[in-house]
Amino acid sequence: MNLQLKHLIIVAYITFLFSSFLVSPIIAGSQKTLQTSVEKDFWLETAGTAWRYFKPGVGVSISTGLNYGSLNWHRLTDWDLGIYISALIAARNLGILGEEGEWGFNGRIGKVLKFLSERPISPNGIPYWSYDSDSGGSPSEELASPSDFGRLLLALDDLRKVNPEWASQINFIISRYNVSALANSKYFAGNGVYEYYSARGYWAFDFDTPALKALENLGNGKFMNLYGINLPKAWITSEPLVLAVLEGKADKQYKSILDKVFEAQKRRYENEGVLTAFSEGAYFDPYYYIYEWIITGDGKTWVLWVNNKAVNASEAIFTKVAYGFYAIYGDEYSKRLVDKVKNLVTEEGFLEGVTVNGEILNIVTDKTNSMILEAAAYAYLKPLKTMETTLPINETEKKVFEAFKAVAEAEEKGGNISILVAELNSAIKLIQEAEATGDKAFIEKALVKLDKIISEAPKVGESGLTAARWRQIKTMVALSIEVAVGLIVYIYAPKAFWRAWIKVKGKWKVKTVEKR
Repeated sequence: MNLQLKHLIIVAYITFLFSSFLVSPIIAGSQKTLQTSVEKDFWLETAGTAWRYFKPGVGVSISTGLNYGSLNWHRLTDWDLGIYISALIAARNLGILGEEGEWGFNGRIGKVLKFLSERPISPNGIPYWSYDSDSGGSPSEELASPSDFGRLLLALDDLRKVNPEWASQINFIISRYNVSALANSKYFAGNGVYEYYSARGYWAFDFDTPALKALENLGNGKFMNLYGINLPKAWITSEPLVLAVLEGKADKQYKSILDKVFEAQKRRYENEGVLTAFSEGAYFDPYYYIYEWIITGDGKTWVLWVNNKAVNASEAIFTKVAYGFYAIYGDEYSKRLVDKVKNLVTEEGFLEGVTVNGEILNIVTDKTNSMILEAAAYAYLKPLKTMETTLPINETEKKVFEAFKAVAEAEEKGGNISILVAELNSAIKLIQEAEATGDKAFIEKALVKLDKIISEAPKVGESGLTAARWRQIKTMVALSIEVAVGLIVYIYAPKAFWRAWIKVKGKWKVKTVEKR
C-alpha cells in the first residue's frame, strides 16, 4: 500500500465520521495547522458565483472583452479595469478560468492590453476618467484620477509577475502615459487610507509620490477612540485596507490599521447591535453611489458621503467587505456578516449588499464580484490558515486529529506506519459504533487506541530515522570501499602495467631488413 493511499484511507474515515469536516495537515516549516475541505468548497462555490459576472455577454463586452462597471453602466474607469485584471488572476489561480482560447485567461488579458495600448488619451498624456466598454472609445471629458490609475498599476504589476513575457508590453503601455504627472498629484497629500493603497501602484513602477506623507503621519498625529480602539483622525473605510491585504500589498503598519478598523466595527456591533461592514458602492436613487466613512478627516464617525457631503441614508452592509473580512479573519463576527449577505445571489453574480434596515441593494457590479473573487483566492490558496475554524470540535475529534498528525509526522520521518494506520482506522470505527448505538464504551475503547497511537507514533518515526541513518552508514561504507579500490588501482596499476611491458619487451628480437 503506497503512502498516498494510506492517507486517503485515513481521510476517508474522518470525512465519513464528521460529515461536514475533512481535515488535512498542511506543513510549512515548523508551523502546522488544520484546514477544512468544507471551507475550501465554500470558497470555490463563492468564487463560482462571483465569476458569473465576468462571463462574456454578462459583465464583459463580447465585442471588446472589456468589463462593465455594473450591469446598468456599460463603461469603465481605470479602477474598474484594474479590478477586472485582478479578478482574472484570481479566477486563474483558483482553476475556474483556463489559460487558452479567446475567453481564456491569455485571450482576455490580450484584449485588455490591446485596449490599453490603443485607447485615446488626453493631449497631456493622462487617460480619461471613463471609456465605453462596448467600443473602447467615447472617453469622458473628465481625466482619470491618480487613485484610479494607481489601482490599474497595481493590477499590471501583478500581471507581469504572473507572466513576465507581458512585461515589455506593459512597459510600452506605461510609456504612453504621463505617469509622473499623476504620481506628483496633490491627491497624495490627502489624509486617508486610499492614498496609501493606490500609491503602491506607482512605487511598483519606480515612480515616487512625493506629496504622500509617511503612514505614521496619517491623521497628522491625531487619533479618535472608537469603542476603545485608537484610529487616526483621517478618511478611513474598509475597502482599500482589505484589498491591500488580499493582494499582498500591505506592510505590517497598514495591516495593523485594518486590524483596528475591523475590531472597531466588531465592537460597534457588540455594543450597539449594528452589523457594520463599511465601504463604498452602488446605492439607491437618488444617491447612486455612496462612501461610508468610519472616520472622516474632520473627526466625524460613521458617516455616509455622496458628492463630498454627508447624507442621511441607511448604512449598507457591503457584500464584498463581508467576504473580505471573512477571508482574512474568519472569526464569528465576519461569519455573521457573510451569513447576512450570502443569499444575495443572482444569475449574474453577487448583489451589492443590504442596508441595516433590510433593504437589498439590487445592483450587480464588477467591484463587488472582483473583490469576492480575490477574497476566495486569498482564503483558498494561502498556505497556512491564520484563522481559527468556527466549526465545533469536541475532545474526541481533537484526539483523532492529534493521532492523525502523529501518524503523518511518523511517516515523514520514514517510519513504517502500517500498524498505526490500522489502529487509527479501528479507533474511528469504534467512534462510529458509539454514534450509531449511543454506547459510550466504544468511545472509551477508541480513546485508549488513540492514546496508544499518539504515544507509539514518535517511536515509529524515530525507528524510521534510525533506519535511514543505517542506510546512510551502509552507503558510506560501500562508497569508502569503492574509493579504496580506486586508490589502489590508481597507485599500483601503472607500476604493474610497466613491469609487464618490460617483461614482454625483453623477449622481443630486432631484425635488420635490407633496403632495396
